[in-house]
Amino acid sequence: MQHKVIKFSIADLALDYELVAKCLNRHCRNGQYRVSGLCQTESSVFFSLEINFEAPQQYVLAPFTACSDADVLADLHTRWHSGFSTRGLIRLSESYLGLFEIPVDVVDLNPDTDNELGEATEITVSPGRIPAE
Repeated sequence: MQHKVIKFSIADLALDYELVAKCLNRHCRNGQYRVSGLCQTESSVFFSLEINFEAPQQYVLAPFTACSDADVLADLHTRWHSGFSTRGLIRLSESYLGLFEIPVDVVDLNPDTDNELGEATEITVSPGRIPAE
């Protein structure tokens, strides 16, 4: 089984979590890989990717409405009712981001994001883990 790890700084996530999600989806290579987990340190988040043998997934990073347990629980229920599965929680300085996945059609996995990703020079990927496309 192939296993790859990509890394983003907490600063990157706080600056533009939507762009980080696009980059994460891009590294999943149109459904060939899936996020199997995430780990967070004080300054970074590591996304673990494995070969995907199931339906392709789209990954979304979204802020929680508030930090209380009740608010996080309400957001989790809302996302689940919308068809999303929760894959993780990322702590920013004063807020949380959730990592959610949702099944998508293969056609939907091919957004034209080359320009946006090319401009994202502040986002770093672990060297030697994901080959350049």
